[in-house]
Amino acid sequence: MAVVEGKDILSDLSQLSKSIVVEKKPEPRPARQEPKSDAVPSLLGEMMGVSSVAKAPPPPNRRADAAMQAQNARSEAAAYEEALQEMAQEKVEVEMELEAAKKRVGELEASSAAFASEKATLEERLAAAERRAAENDAAAAELARVKSELAKVQSAQAAKAAEADEKVRAAEERFRLELEEARAHSASVSVLLDRPDEFPEVFSGEVREHVLSTLREAFAAAEGGGRERRASVLEAVIAANPSTGELERRRAEVKRIVREGGRFVDDSVISELARLGFRHVSGSNHHKLVYAGVRIALSKTPSDHRAVLNNSTEINNLVY
Repeated sequence: MAVVEGKDILSDLSQLSKSIVVEKKPEPRPARQEPKSDAVPSLLGEMMGVSSVAKAPPPPNRRADAAMQAQNARSEAAAYEEALQEMAQEKVEVEMELEAAKKRVGELEASSAAFASEKATLEERLAAAERRAAENDAAAAELARVKSELAKVQSAQAAKAAEADEKVRAAEERFRLELEEARAHSASVSVLLDRPDEFPEVFSGEVREHVLSTLREAFAAAEGGGRERRASVLEAVIAANPSTGELERRRAEVKRIVREGGRFVDDSVISELARLGFRHVSGSNHHKLVYAGVRIALSKTPSDHRAVLNNSTEINNLVY
């Protein structure tokens, strides 16, 4: 008996299950009765036309029995044939399923091989990524160390640069003061007027610069008023006593500070003015400044641009 994927395929009719083929038992034939001795006269009587002898029972129908048996055999053969066809169809289906299973096994084996290859590739890439990550961590640590060292160097350089700038500014200021003093001393050799020693100056040569500024204004007025001799004298004095330009520089600086402050006179503006000698004494409603005894009131929020310019002009007129 052949076996396909757990199913039995019958190779001949002898292996058919009794549940499939129902054995048809032949019907019992009637026993053959031998004629009795007393029946011979009856038979002879029939043959001779004598009716006084009784008739014997008819013999059994053997042809009908044989036909019945043949019919039963044909039915059994048809049942066997049908069972064989069903088993053949089932065998074909089982073979098809077996072929599909083999094909699926092949596909799974191929997929498994591809998966193993892909897994190996991914594991290799993961290992490479981990190596790169370790290298990047080391590089990041080194970069952080270099940045820290660079920040320290830059901080030291900035401190040195600030110190150097402060020294340069101090040297420039000292040189400017010495130059002003030298010019004032040089001019005082042949001065027309003496400066009182007890009069304080905000900056060196302040009195001289104010006198020269006043002479220039008087020269312009004399020249415009037709006072020719006075204009000539003043022009000669002005030419012999060149100005350092400090008043003009300070006027321009006041305009710049107030203009850059905009419509708000805040602490930064006050701090800039303090460098020129202004001292802040109050700031409740208005900023109140003092410059060499001269008091100045400034609005904290000028109304417009012209008010800002008026502030600078008022300051310059009061102190310069």
